[in-house]
Amino acid sequence: MIKIMRLIELKSDLKEAFLDFANDYENSGENRYLTAKNHFDEFLEKLSTGKKKENLPPEFVPGIQYFMVDGKRILGSIRFRFYLNNNLEKEGGHIGYDIRPSERRRGYGTLILKLVLEKVIEKGLKEILITCDSDNIGSKRIIEKNGGIFIDEVFIDISKKNVSRFKIILTSNKNTALNSDSANATSE
Repeated sequence: MIKIMRLIELKSDLKEAFLDFANDYENSGENRYLTAKNHFDEFLEKLSTGKKKENLPPEFVPGIQYFMVDGKRILGSIRFRFYLNNNLEKEGGHIGYDIRPSERRRGYGTLILKLVLEKVIEKGLKEILITCDSDNIGSKRIIEKNGGIFIDEVFIDISKKNVSRFKIILTSNKNTALNSDSANATSE
């Protein structure tokens, strides 16, 4: 069976799907979306205002958050920051993503990154920076499968952890993940 995955912006009609998504994290001991779950309307407003620099504190950069869905079931979330500040140059980069705990290790991380890279290209970026904790082997593989080229590893004083930094060059010739004919589908 072929599943068609797509990236969407979260809207109020997906509140129940989002609550199910957030509960998956909570049931796994992760409180990633606890505040959003308890204040859904405010979370939607934050997603909307976060797209424009004038709506943000000076230390934040604008961006957009997408959710990968299969039908109306949310499988993951990915954030694309339109540009970087000094802090994001070291840790965070242009893109951050997460897959709901019950759906990890099924290829969805690779797919969600592939799908957002298509949107990044539409925005005109030629190269992005993406980071992950150096001990997160799964994220390193996801980044590399999407054309990630290792830059370096840096120690972050605030979090007291090592972070691996990668660049992805956004051309159809260099980004092998974008050359796939099945960017919007994955088989079950």
